[in-house]
Amino acid sequence: MRRGIIVCWLAAVAEAAPLPVWREPAQPQRYLEAVGRRSAFLGRADGTFEAWIFPVKVLHDLRLLVQLEGDLDRAPAAPLAARVEVTPAATTLIYSHAAFTLRQNLWAPREQPALVMEVEASASRPLTVFVQFRGDLKLMWPGAIGGPYSTWLAEERAMLLAEPSNRVAALVGSPSFDAFSEEVGHMLPDRPITLRLRPFPVGHSKAVIVLAGGPGDRRVAREIYRRVHDQLSSLRAEVENYWRQFLARTAQLETPDEGIDRAFLWAKIALEKGFACNEGLGCGLVAGYGPSGVSERPGFGWYFGGDAFMNIPALLDYGDFGGARTALEFLRARQRDDGKMMHEMTMSAAFMGPGGSDWFRLPYAYYHADTTPFYLVAARAYVARSGDREFLVQSWPSLKKAFEYCLSTVDEDGLMSNLKAGMAAVETGALRGKVQKDIFLQGVWLAALEAMADLAARTGDVAVAERAWNLWRKARSALTEWFQPERGHFAFGVLTDHTRLDALTAWPAVALALADLPEDKARPAADALSRPELATDWGVRMVASDSGFYDPLGYNDGSVWPFVTGFAILAQYRHHRAYSAFQQLAATAALTGFSGPGYVPENFSGDRCQALPRAVPHQLFSSGVGVVRALISGMLGLSADAFRRQIRLAPHLPPHWEVVHLKGYRVGEDSFDFEFRQEPGRLRLSVEVHGKGGYELTWSPALPPGSSRVAGLVTDRDIHASLSRRLDRRVELAVEFTPGLELLPDVPIPEPGEVSRTLRLISGGCEASTCRWTVAAPSGTQARLRYRVRGQERAAQLEIPPSEREYGTTELRLDVAGAP
Repeated sequence: MRRGIIVCWLAAVAEAAPLPVWREPAQPQRYLEAVGRRSAFLGRADGTFEAWIFPVKVLHDLRLLVQLEGDLDRAPAAPLAARVEVTPAATTLIYSHAAFTLRQNLWAPREQPALVMEVEASASRPLTVFVQFRGDLKLMWPGAIGGPYSTWLAEERAMLLAEPSNRVAALVGSPSFDAFSEEVGHMLPDRPITLRLRPFPVGHSKAVIVLAGGPGDRRVAREIYRRVHDQLSSLRAEVENYWRQFLARTAQLETPDEGIDRAFLWAKIALEKGFACNEGLGCGLVAGYGPSGVSERPGFGWYFGGDAFMNIPALLDYGDFGGARTALEFLRARQRDDGKMMHEMTMSAAFMGPGGSDWFRLPYAYYHADTTPFYLVAARAYVARSGDREFLVQSWPSLKKAFEYCLSTVDEDGLMSNLKAGMAAVETGALRGKVQKDIFLQGVWLAALEAMADLAARTGDVAVAERAWNLWRKARSALTEWFQPERGHFAFGVLTDHTRLDALTAWPAVALALADLPEDKARPAADALSRPELATDWGVRMVASDSGFYDPLGYNDGSVWPFVTGFAILAQYRHHRAYSAFQQLAATAALTGFSGPGYVPENFSGDRCQALPRAVPHQLFSSGVGVVRALISGMLGLSADAFRRQIRLAPHLPPHWEVVHLKGYRVGEDSFDFEFRQEPGRLRLSVEVHGKGGYELTWSPALPPGSSRVAGLVTDRDIHASLSRRLDRRVELAVEFTPGLELLPDVPIPEPGEVSRTLRLISGGCEASTCRWTVAAPSGTQARLRYRVRGQERAAQLEIPPSEREYGTTELRLDVAGAP
C-alpha cells in the first residue's frame, strides 16, 4: 500500500510540473519538428512544414498566408516569423506584425495517426489566414502507390487525399475552413492547395486544423479525423502528461554547468521521440528525423538496428528499461534465419509484400557487419541493468544464433571479416570496397565476445561461455598486433590487397571504450584521440587531417560525427584522460540545438564548425552516445548489475565542479540518488536508496596526481581511491587527501563557422611529484594552461612555435609544488 501511495504521489507531482521550454529567435533555416509515435510535422522556422502519418507522406510545403481586412493581396507569413517555443509536447512558431500576432502550434497525438495545427490570433484588425500545401500521399521510399487525388468533403470541412487502391488516405480539415481552391478530382493538382480559415475578428481567437488518416481507406481516415476532433482536449492533455511522467521517471542530472544539464535533458527527449509505431510493423527506434523535401525519406526516419543498439545503453543510463526492451524485441523479431541482425528497414515495409518480403530482397536490410555483434553488447547491457531474466530466457536462442552468425564470419586470427560480414566503418568515400577488416568492427566484436561469455554464464551455458572467452583471447591478441608503438596508435585496418592501413583515425575509440585492451597500448592510443589532427573544438574527425585521404566534407573520410566523439569520450575516461575527455564532452553538449531546438545533428565538417549540407538535424545516436553515455557511463563512471547486486562509481569530475546530483538512477527494481561534493582535500558521496537495497557499492573517485595521504590505484594521470559499502537506505562516504596537481580544462565553445583554437593535452603524465606534458595549440601563438596546486590556482604561459601545420606543440614540466 505504501508503495502505491508513493507512485500515485509521484504521478501527481509529474502532472503538475511544467514542461521544459526551448525559446529562440526564428531563423529561417533552423529545423523544427513536432513528432509523435505515429506522425510528424518536419520543417523549418520559416513556417514551411511537411506532414507524415507513418508511413505516408501526406503533404509538403505547408505554410500560412495572411490578409488583413482592407488589403488587396494575401502575403506569406514566413517573413513575419519572430520567435520559436519548443516543448517536448508541441512546437510553436510565433509571427509578429504591427496589426496582429499569430501563434502556430504544432503537435502530434501520442498514439493516434493524426497531427494537429492550432492557429491562434491576437488581432487589431480583422485577419484572414490561408493554409496552403502541396499534396503527396506517398509511401516512405521505396514503398510506392499510384494515382493519388484530392476532393473536398463538405460535411467534414476537409480536403481528402486518397488513391484508387484504397490502401491509404488522409484528411486535412477544420470546422473553420470556409473556402478552398479549385479541386481536381481525378488527380492531385500541379499547384498548391489553398484552404481559407474564417476571418479572425479583432481580439483573441483560435482555429484548429487536423490532419488524420494514413494506412486504410477513406472511411478509416474519416473515422480517425472525427475521433481526433472530438477528443482534442484530452489528446493534448495526454501528450503533456506523458512527457511530464517520462521526465519524472527518468534520471535527472544537475551540475554546475547549465549547458550540460540542458544537453542531458534534451538528449533524453531526442531519444524518446525516436520511437515510431507502424501498422503491420510495431514500435521501434528510428535513427533520426529531418525534412525529406520533395523526396520520400524523412532524414533517417527508418528503423536502424545498429543505431538502436548503440542508443540502448543510453536509455539504460537514464532508466528507460521498457523502451530498451521494446527496441531489442522489435529488432529480435527481424533476425535473419542465419542469425544476422537487421541493419535498416523502411517504415513502408508492410506495404512491400507479405511481412515486408520485397524490402528484405533489397541490399540494405542486412548489409552492415557491426549490427549483429552490437546486438549482443546491447542485450548484455539491458539484462545486467534491468535484471530481466525473462527477457534473457526468451532471447537466448536468438542471441546464440547471432553469435553463431558472427563466428561464421571470423578468420583464422579470430577477427571478423568485413568481406564476409559486410560494411562497418566505411560506407562511402575513398576506402569503399577496399576494407578487409576495420578496427571499428573488431572493437565491437571484442565487446560482443565479452558480452556473450557473460550472458552464457548467466544462463548456465558453460560451453558457450568457454568458447566465447577462448575466442576473445585469440581476437584480443590479434588486434593488439595492430598497435604501432612508433606512431602511438592502432592501425585502421587491413585492406583487400592484404596491406595494413596505418592511418590515424577516430575508430579505435570504439575498441578503447568497449573492450578490455592492454593498458600499455590503450593509454597512448587514447592520447592519440587528442591530437589536433583528430580533435577539433566540435568533436573528433573520423580521419586525421594529415591523412592522404582526408576530406573535411567526406561522409566517412574526415567529417566529425558526435556519436564517434562519444566513443572517444568514453575511451578517454576509461583510460584516465579526463582533461581531454571533458573538453570533448563539453563541446558535444554545446552542439545541442545547433541545427534546431534540442537536437544534435548527424555530422559536421572536419575543417570548421558547421553541419554538413545533408546532415540529419535530429540524429539519435549523436545525443545518445555523444551526450547521455558520455556523461553517465563516461564522466560519472557508473555501471551496475541488478543480478549481482553491484554498483560501481569511478567518476572523473572536472576539478572546478563543486556539486553534482544524479537522481533516479535505476538498477533492477531499485533507484538511487547520488550527490557528489568536491572540496579542497575532501571528496564526499551521498547515496539515497529507493527500493529494497542490498547492493554492494564500490566508489573509486579520481584524485589529482601527486595527491598524498590516500591509497589506491595510481595511473599516469590520476589516483583512484577505493571504498566499498553495502547500500540499503542511505550511505555517506568521504575521502580525505592532500591534493596534488589539478589541470583546469580549456573548454571549447563551438561557434558556427569557427576553426579550432583550443589548447590540447597530447601526451605525458606524472611520476612521483613531477608531471611532463606535450601540449598543442594554434601555431605561433601564446597559450595558457590553468592549474591548481594545493588548492592555489596558477597558470603556465606557453610559447607555441610557428609551424606549417594548423597546430604546433611544446613541452611543459610541472611539479606538485607548482613550479613550471
